[in-house]
Amino acid sequence: MKRVPGLETAIAVLELLQRRTEPGDGLGVSELARRLRLNKGTIHAVAQTLTRHGYLVQGGDTRKYELGPRLVTLGDASRDRNHFLSVAKRYSSELVAATGQCCLLVIVLPEVGFLVVDKQLSARRVRLDVETGQVFPLTAPAIGKCYLSTLDDAGVRRLLRRHRPRAFTDQSIVDVRAYLEAVREVRARGYGVSVGEYFPWISAVAAPIYDERGAVALILALFGVSSELTGDALASHGRRVVSVAEAITRDIGGRRPEPRRVEHRVGAPRAALRPVADAKEADGVA
Repeated sequence: MKRVPGLETAIAVLELLQRRTEPGDGLGVSELARRLRLNKGTIHAVAQTLTRHGYLVQGGDTRKYELGPRLVTLGDASRDRNHFLSVAKRYSSELVAATGQCCLLVIVLPEVGFLVVDKQLSARRVRLDVETGQVFPLTAPAIGKCYLSTLDDAGVRRLLRRHRPRAFTDQSIVDVRAYLEAVREVRARGYGVSVGEYFPWISAVAAPIYDERGAVALILALFGVSSELTGDALASHGRRVVSVAEAITRDIGGRRPEPRRVEHRVGAPRAALRPVADAKEADGVA
């Protein structure tokens, strides 16, 4: 990912000033430059730009910089916009209690991946190397196919050209045309499925949660040991996850968008598709 030095300097200045907790406890250009190991000219230009837009304020006598009121406005907007997360956490907790499986809530980071913002473990505490703050790639099987199913076929192709499917396990779909066909299956079914495609002994299902614009706000994923989530059990959990995702969408004032356009072609490859009812057990979330 391309770095933008000026933007990174601005972020570093804001984060450094964030740690100054006392009113009036700002920092001047010299001190900011020393702590960030940058030249004074760069710091002065960045600080003046942030001040002009209200992200910093400068004391009249000391000329030291402190965080400005514009950040409060942004924080309020972020809190208002993400109120759905607390609603979704309540539902995911109930889903874990009802199914005995584990849940993830993830948000989409465009062109980056899926950020885990909440993890709910069952009483059995299936041990996985998944933590809040972890980022899954955009082609992570259940979550990725779930998200891509909300795009049209042209959008899916564009994304897969930039982010080729990867072989996480020997069950992963790596052929682009087969992956697109699997995404079409998700559109028809309503939820994404992974049977040992990311972790070899884990199966997962995932469904989208929509905001008021009809855009994906969150993705709800349920996962467990593949030996337990086979055939009818996996399909049953998939339908339950869709139902819960729809309930969260309603509670946050969201709406499901119009169905995406699907291209119909004769002879589309289906070799990599595995119907849920015939899903085999794997020694092996996303």
